[in-house]
Amino acid sequence: MFYCFNQNNSGGRFDIDDDVAHYVIIEAESAAAANDRAESIGIYFNGCHDERDCPCCGDRWYAVWSDDEGDEAPSIHGRPIAEAEDMFTPEGEPYAHVYYADGRQETFRS
Repeated sequence: MFYCFNQNNSGGRFDIDDDVAHYVIIEAESAAAANDRAESIGIYFNGCHDERDCPCCGDRWYAVWSDDEGDEAPSIHGRPIAEAEDMFTPEGEPYAHVYYADGRQETFRS
């Protein structure tokens, strides 16, 4: 299954680089495995508690909690990633990174 991590723009900005973007989608056998993989690429949880994120904006990242949250194909809000758009990411910048179980990484740009 593919699990989508949607980045909150805590502090009024998104962290975008070669590893993370507005959306990070991870193929994993379970929600727990997806969370572990997410942390290994730089996603963190409890950012407000750790004083990394703005407390009034909320945490930048949230863990997935249930295996039922996964999709059979890389998707954003239930839409296949090829059909998804992101109006918050500047043109040419990555809006999504997909991490496949076989180690491949695919980047989608606006």
